[in-house]
Amino acid sequence: MAFDENTTIAELIKSEPAKAVFDKHAPGLTSSPLLKLAMSFKLKDVMVHPMSPLKGDKWKPIIEDLKAL
Repeated sequence: MAFDENTTIAELIKSEPAKAVFDKHAPGLTSSPLLKLAMSFKLKDVMVHPMSPLKGDKWKPIIEDLKAL
């Protein structure tokens, strides 16, 4: 499966390789209780959400690694 900004958080977390990308770039993010609230969101929506733990350019390497899977 190809991953990008239009992939839902639920789809990303179900994939071990995609989950590993998040664990690499944002340790602890995949175990956050707030993640349950974002499962139906597309990644692009989480990237701009005010409660997002990552801001701006910090998403770029994550997106690049996800697209490379």
